[in-house]
Amino acid sequence: LADFIYHNYVQALNLISMTTSFIVNFQVSHAEATMPFEDDLQDKFFYLKRLACKKDGTSTEVDYVKALNKYEEAQ
Repeated sequence: LADFIYHNYVQALNLISMTTSFIVNFQVSHAEATMPFEDDLQDKFFYLKRLACKKDGTSTEVDYVKALNKYEEAQ
């Protein structure tokens, strides 16, 4: 499930990157247009970019397995 979610975030990041390129090209060709959504798009881009970086879950996984082992031994 985690890999599925991770790949969805990477896919979203790629879509945002393509959208950002489109917006830049649109701005150049329509300089008079105002785009209030631009700041929101930038915020979402950075948020998804942070999420796209796969976190090292090894230590968390090891701690979880240790806790499970201790739980099983205690029973």
